[in-house]
Amino acid sequence: MRTISRLIVLLFIIPVVGGTLTYYSFAPHSLWPLELIGIAVLLADIALIVEKLSSHPYWYAAIAGFVWAMTLYIPLFQWIKTFVGNLPWIILCLVLSLFSVLVTIPIAHFIRLWGVICLKSALAAALWWTVVEVARAHFPFGGFPWGSPAYAQTTGPLMSAALWGSTAGTNFLIVVWSYTLFALVWAVLCGVSYRREHHRIGEGLPSTRHFTSFHLRYACITCCALVLMGTIGTAGSFTYDQYERAHAESLGERRIAFIQGNVSTSGLSFNTVRMEVLHNHVQATFKLADEVKRGLQPQPDI
Repeated sequence: MRTISRLIVLLFIIPVVGGTLTYYSFAPHSLWPLELIGIAVLLADIALIVEKLSSHPYWYAAIAGFVWAMTLYIPLFQWIKTFVGNLPWIILCLVLSLFSVLVTIPIAHFIRLWGVICLKSALAAALWWTVVEVARAHFPFGGFPWGSPAYAQTTGPLMSAALWGSTAGTNFLIVVWSYTLFALVWAVLCGVSYRREHHRIGEGLPSTRHFTSFHLRYACITCCALVLMGTIGTAGSFTYDQYERAHAESLGERRIAFIQGNVSTSGLSFNTVRMEVLHNHVQATFKLADEVKRGLQPQPDI
């Protein structure tokens, strides 16, 4: 019974909490710090799976990643069902969630191989997550980068990394900071457990049966290095962004006219009524040109 309860918590409850927090970091909520916490919750869940479900950690990590992603994508992409219906919406969420499975399985391996509080684990996790996001932006059908971690940082300081590293650089910094938060909490729990008779306290805390004072010092040094690395990356990106903004040449203002033809019905039927779309575009263009000629609209530059 205890094993079943542990599975429910690790494979469903914790990933759902992490996915929900991550969802609220995206627009229209735009609570960007919640993304760092939500990803940190997923990373902590993977670490707990590796420690407490050692028989099949990779399968369990895959399930946790899938549940986390579905919790994020289903509400984030609910606008899609307005245009294409429920089935394509669910299928898209399922496909995108499979990419999260590709993320969590290797991260579980990194943690199992090198340990939780380890620079190699943190950097490998951040780099691998970034690689998967790049792949998702190109495959399938030209890519579906929707829901990429970088897009939740439009109001946050980490977005400045996009100036030098595009969304990949921003994604890397996001995962580094998330891993740092997770490692700090893990180190504190290990310290508490170590100070209380060198064994685990409760089922939710990490085990310290094989810990020594050296391990705790190493954990502290690693956490400090992670904080320093994240701070340097964020501060450097922000400083570079501000410098570029201050020295950018003003090109003035340009007025751009956007024409959208639309179709008579929602859904994927626009693929079969291409002439209707073209006709609507032409009519909308003529209408705008007439309004510009009569002085009702300003003359666009483009």
